[in-house]
Amino acid sequence: MPRTDKPLIASPNGQAASAAPPLVLATGATLSLAVEPAALEQLVRRVAQELLAQLPPTPAAQAAPLLVSLREGARLLSCSERTLWGLVDAGEIQCVRIGTRLLLDPRDLQAWIDRAKGNGAEQTAPAGSGARGCPAVGARAHRRS
Repeated sequence: MPRTDKPLIASPNGQAASAAPPLVLATGATLSLAVEPAALEQLVRRVAQELLAQLPPTPAAQAAPLLVSLREGARLLSCSERTLWGLVDAGEIQCVRIGTRLLLDPRDLQAWIDRAKGNGAEQTAPAGSGARGCPAVGARAHRRS
């Protein structure tokens, strides 16, 4: 970049622009700018948007899992896996069987919480070994015995 001591004026609408102190570049050249506040604000917003677009997504912006394991479901409900099994066995919470795995939809967990709040009573069932309400999905669907 050529060395310049002349001010570079950026004023698209012909209004007077405010002068800024000279900028010393890495090459040693000095650059003086006179920029309108509105144009500077527009430039700063554009640069900020481009920088934000380059950042990796935050954990909150990442998609939530569609299904969770019974262990994770019990953790989300702050109960034991045995208690959650009882709720599934009693048909209180639906599950999905994919192969040999039983999975829960987090929306079903929230729906159960909402129902439990509405009833004013604890929605627990005796622990069982069955998995009623779990439709078989996948080629290797097995029934829990």
